[in-house]
Amino acid sequence: MRKILPLVKKSINFHGASIFTRLFFGYLVIFLFVIALMAYAIFQLNKFENVIREIHYIDHHMLEIEKKLSDAILAQMGFERKYLIVKDKSLHDQYLLVSEDFKKNLDRALLFSSTESQKNILQAIKKEYEGYNSIVNKEVEIVKSNKPYDKKLFKVEKDKAIDRILEELKELAAVSRRITSEKIEKLTKVGTEARQLTFIVAVTVLTGIILISIFITHTITKPVSRLIDKTREIAKGIFKEDLQISSPPEIMELSQAVNSMCAQLKALDQMKSDFSR
Repeated sequence: MRKILPLVKKSINFHGASIFTRLFFGYLVIFLFVIALMAYAIFQLNKFENVIREIHYIDHHMLEIEKKLSDAILAQMGFERKYLIVKDKSLHDQYLLVSEDFKKNLDRALLFSSTESQKNILQAIKKEYEGYNSIVNKEVEIVKSNKPYDKKLFKVEKDKAIDRILEELKELAAVSRRITSEKIEKLTKVGTEARQLTFIVAVTVLTGIILISIFITHTITKPVSRLIDKTREIAKGIFKEDLQISSPPEIMELSQAVNSMCAQLKALDQMKSDFSR
C-alpha cells in the first residue's frame, strides 16, 4: 500500500487544491467508478436480453412455422386426393385456402430465417412446393376436362414432391433446434464471462475507491498531524518558525499563523529572559 500511494499521488496532483476540492474530486472519481460498473452491468444484461429475444421471437417462431407448414402440406395432400375421388369443388377450394396459408407461412419463415442454411432450405421447399402445385393444377385441369390420363404417374410425381418437402421441413426443424442450442450455449458462456468480469471489475472499482479514499485522507491528515506536532513543541516551549505546509491552502494559512504566533511567543520569551537578568 505504501508503494502504491506515491504512484496515486504522482498521477493525481492535488497540490494547492483546497480540502473541499480534494473531497469533491475524490467523490467524483468514486462516482465515475460506480457509473462504469453500472454501465458494464447494463451492457451485459443487454447481451443477455438480445440472445433471449432471438431464442423466443425468432427460433421459437421458426419451429412453430415449420409445424404449420408440415400440417398444411399434409392437409393439401388430403384435400387434393379427396377431390380427385369425389370431384367436389368445395374440396378443391379447401385445397386452395390451405395453399395460400402454406405460402404465407413460407414467406414468414423466410423473414424469420437468421442463417444461410435456413434460407437455402426454405428456398428448396419453395421450389419443390411450386413443382407440387404445378402437378396438382395440371391434374385438376385434366380432371375438369374429363380426359383420360395416367393417374399412377401423377401420384408418383406428387408423392415424390411431398416427400422432398417433408424431408426439407424436418431438416429445417433440426437446423433451427441446433441454432437454438448454440444460442443457449452462447448465453451460458456469456453469463459465465459476465460473472467473472463483473467480479474483476467490482474488485478493481473497490480497490480504486479504497486507494482514492486513503489518498484523499492522507493529503489532509498529514498536514494536520504536523500541526499537532508543532502545537506539542510550542507546549514544551520550543518556538521554532519551521512549520512549512504548502497544501491544502486552509492548513497552509493556519501553519503561517502558527509560525507568526511562534515568532511572537519567541519574542515574548526573549523579553521575559531579558527582564529576568
